[in-house]
Amino acid sequence: MINVSVDGGRPVDIHQRRFFEVSAQRDVVFPKNPVFEATPGPATFVAAAWMAEIRGMKRGHHTVNGTMTLVGENEQTFVFPFVVHFKVVKGH
Repeated sequence: MINVSVDGGRPVDIHQRRFFEVSAQRDVVFPKNPVFEATPGPATFVAAAWMAEIRGMKRGHHTVNGTMTLVGENEQTFVFPFVVHFKVVKGH
């Protein structure tokens, strides 16, 4: 579950298919000694994430509060809170 609330509004669970996005496939060249034990040289990749678009924001400061809840082995629950502060400016 990924609950997101904007400026104290009703939380929305964005861990649903309609919020899931996958990027186009891209090219990359990994250097010698790359991260994540990748093989050096050319490769391709995609990115995937749960995303939400916020429309109709008024100018000024805003806050997104969220929690990501994961259930691990033995039904152990882990909750990861997050906060994003942003400012809407003229012309955006």
